[in-house]
Amino acid sequence: MKKLFILLFLSGLVTTLNAQVDCPFRYGEFSSESEVYLFGDKVNVRAEPNTTSAIVSNKPIGSEVQVLSKSDKTFTMGGYTTNWYLVTFVENGKTLNGFVWGGLISLVTTDIPRTEDSYDQLVYGITGWSNEKEFTSTVRIVRDGKVLTSIDFEPISSGFFDAGVFGHNVCIRIDDGHGFKGIKNVIRIEFGYEACGYENGEILLLWDGTKLTYLAKASQVVEAGVFAYTYDLIFPDQPEGKANTLQVVQEYIESEYEGETEKVLNHEITYKDFSWNGITVTALPEEVKTIVKTE
Repeated sequence: MKKLFILLFLSGLVTTLNAQVDCPFRYGEFSSESEVYLFGDKVNVRAEPNTTSAIVSNKPIGSEVQVLSKSDKTFTMGGYTTNWYLVTFVENGKTLNGFVWGGLISLVTTDIPRTEDSYDQLVYGITGWSNEKEFTSTVRIVRDGKVLTSIDFEPISSGFFDAGVFGHNVCIRIDDGHGFKGIKNVIRIEFGYEACGYENGEILLLWDGTKLTYLAKASQVVEAGVFAYTYDLIFPDQPEGKANTLQVVQEYIESEYEGETEKVLNHEITYKDFSWNGITVTALPEEVKTIVKTE
């Protein structure tokens, strides 16, 4: 019988995802009492969890609210289905409660330093779903209460949930520029679902202070008793790094055990380079190295 050959790197990824400071969206929902921020702009906070009830307040993008509880009521927009949430907030010195659809709440929010004493705000949300394209999502950078810029991309997800339901945990890390020319920060949006067979990993973006650029996707899947497909990242500022290039090293190992003896059936390493020229990112031809191949 085949058994899972688990690389230590997998444990490292799961630890990283769990260690993020702000991960309010876990397993498809926002946790109660979490402080969250609005992804949508001019959001109607409703008296009841529907789109026809009285409007309690109208809130701008980036506004902070606290989640009190998740409603059983759901709503679908653009193919994306999620719950309504009862939230509380202070407005004009008064504490107000109302319902906000989860699709208008940022799944993960963070500040990005602009100057020594000022910050831009990053908000992130799912923006749609279809059978053809799966999920779409958007990062928005908010400056002085207005969207400065945004970028759309397909998030990391697995097709084991109901249609239009996004079930992954979402976390974020803001790194320095890692040696990329003209880049202030590398933004790493991390997606995790701690179970075998689910795709985990991260989407990496470059931020130069005014514009977002998609850098790369790095993901892994481990299936118990079948295979381990993992990755590592090498940035330009690391000792083995290349100038203005992100190196994604994907490793695939398939093995089986006969008693206590392990036999590696397949072991392959794929090298993927993503080169930044100061304006655009180019994915260079992949290099594949076969370590073991069992026919």
